[in-house]
Amino acid sequence: MGRKTQAERLGGVAVGGPHAGAATPRGKVIRALELAGCYVVTTDVLKESMSAQEVHDSYVSLQKVERDFRALKAGLLEVRPVFVRKESRTRGHVFCCMLALKLSREMDRRLREKFGTTDSDPHALTLPDALGSIASTKRRR
Repeated sequence: MGRKTQAERLGGVAVGGPHAGAATPRGKVIRALELAGCYVVTTDVLKESMSAQEVHDSYVSLQKVERDFRALKAGLLEVRPVFVRKESRTRGHVFCCMLALKLSREMDRRLREKFGTTDSDPHALTLPDALGSIASTKRRR
């Protein structure tokens, strides 16, 4: 079973190419265009258990957690594995990583509060810009 084309997912068959056939039903095309640029979150949670807003909020929270892990591993903080034998040292390493993440979030929040965001001003100061500026100042000394 191969991947479906966009037209096949909409319920029709693509015109031209290897998937030539009937055109996509007009109603499905209109619905797809209405959703263009939007995202749809599906879940198996019952409607009685969570509202649509709660589902959305939990999805956004998941995105924040994933973003934080990316920041820890390969982003701003570039945390690498540390091999230690004692549990207390492992806990200390995790504590330092979480503290660094908390500090970077706070710095980012304060920079956004003071200088705005790149959405509102493309030249706004971001956390990577600020840290890069500090690093280049130290190299010049």
